[in-house]
Amino acid sequence: MRRTLSFALAVAALMLAPALAAAQHNMGAPAHEIGVDLGLAYWHPSGGSGYVTLGSPIDARLGFVMHSGWTLEPRVILQIQSGPAAGHNIDLDVNALFPVGTGSNYRKGMYLTAGGGLDFIGDGTSGTLLQINGGIGTRVPYESGAIRMEAYVKYHFQDTGLLFPNTFELGGRVGLSLWH
Repeated sequence: MRRTLSFALAVAALMLAPALAAAQHNMGAPAHEIGVDLGLAYWHPSGGSGYVTLGSPIDARLGFVMHSGWTLEPRVILQIQSGPAAGHNIDLDVNALFPVGTGSNYRKGMYLTAGGGLDFIGDGTSGTLLQINGGIGTRVPYESGAIRMEAYVKYHFQDTGLLFPNTFELGGRVGLSLWH
């Protein structure tokens, strides 16, 4: 567990380093969106029965606003499961968010998102899975920040060595975004 967490943090640091360096050159506009989300997700492994997680996944994200209005967003997602499928997942994702429609920008309005990442699982066996995801969301201004709501789909690829099947995930997130 400790080795998996250390590896996950090292990968996250390596993913963030180039974006942090590039962000130093764009000091004129607010360049960072910081946020935390709570979620609800339905998981359905192929050949098995599905289950629901509530309040977990918990996402922490740091978005880097690019010159053309889209955002590059690394995310760290923590999911804890109880019951017969007890265990944990730590996901490191990188997503791109694209504003959609008139009046939409990096602070308000609808957006589309797509990305992928690594899932570090621990439920009796430990391992790393690849996944891809996509979604649609909106930002609603709230004081100096925004309430962010997002619906997403995620596909986790199987790992026969871990006996982890292809898994489809459908979920939603609600969170708060602030800019720096």
